[in-house]
Amino acid sequence: MIPVPRIPQVEPNQKLGFGLVNHIIKRTEYAAELLRQYKCVAGDNMFAEPHPDGTRISYLQAVGGGATPTIPILPYTVVGGAVFNGKQRGFIFKDGNYELIDYPGSTSTSFADIGNSKIVGNAIVNGKPVGFLYVNGIFTDIKRGSLETFVSGISGSNICGYANHVFGSFRGFVYNGINFTDILYPGATTTFIRGIEGETLCGDAFFSLGGITKGFLYNNFNFTDIQYQGATQVLPADIDNNNVLITMNIPVNNVGFYRVFIYDGTNFNEISYNNKSISAGKMKNNYITILKSESFNEGFIYDGKTFKSLLPIGATASFASGIDIN
Repeated sequence: MIPVPRIPQVEPNQKLGFGLVNHIIKRTEYAAELLRQYKCVAGDNMFAEPHPDGTRISYLQAVGGGATPTIPILPYTVVGGAVFNGKQRGFIFKDGNYELIDYPGSTSTSFADIGNSKIVGNAIVNGKPVGFLYVNGIFTDIKRGSLETFVSGISGSNICGYANHVFGSFRGFVYNGINFTDILYPGATTTFIRGIEGETLCGDAFFSLGGITKGFLYNNFNFTDIQYQGATQVLPADIDNNNVLITMNIPVNNVGFYRVFIYDGTNFNEISYNNKSISAGKMKNNYITILKSESFNEGFIYDGKTFKSLLPIGATASFASGIDIN
């Protein structure tokens, strides 16, 4: 922040000299800089516009001059979806700006994950789901044969998700760009794969007998259950540096209440947002996306200390999902 310039008190009948005018200009520049910094924190990307006296303000465009504006460089890129006039559109949030993207011919588009600038997501076209990979403006469909296919994560060249095999009996899969490998938890009615890191997958399985949902890690044909006392559902969402991001349903007074945890293989550390019910998105380094909160119709990103809302201008709702480090 620039130093605070002091304007000398003006005496009656005093003529405006160069010194006093320059003081006024500097003080105005200081005020413009305060506005710019405040607006950057608020997420509106307000910057000072180039002008001889540095007083003009413009929106949504970072420019030089005036009150020495700077472009807000954020260390992450977040993808998700937002609703405009009843239609869901995919978004990419980078350096304070939103890019809105639609799958061609779709009535709904959502981005699920991002890795090395490769984005995976899902769309609805003619009433049917379409999973896709989005790279450099080009959509490539990901389809498990003739089955309804949903994609949920990406790591390197591998993509994970799940497909509807028989009337709601879902099986997870990993797709390496050529072949699909199906994954079914033994004895489960459905298996959902939701996150991937290298060769390790995470997800959940539902057992119609008993109505039980189990969370698990999967690696080299082995399933490892993740359990938490009091949780009726353990829903792993992502893996990063061997830590697992999990949404858990821990009912309060017999009413479902969703909480988010990071599991390091031994301990569960909770990410709490004003004691509200929240659901996990994805995780990268120390950054976590929150799909949604029960009290707010929007997604968030959490940097370990604070939550930042991710709601594009004009959107009535949003969710935050994939995250990558720039």
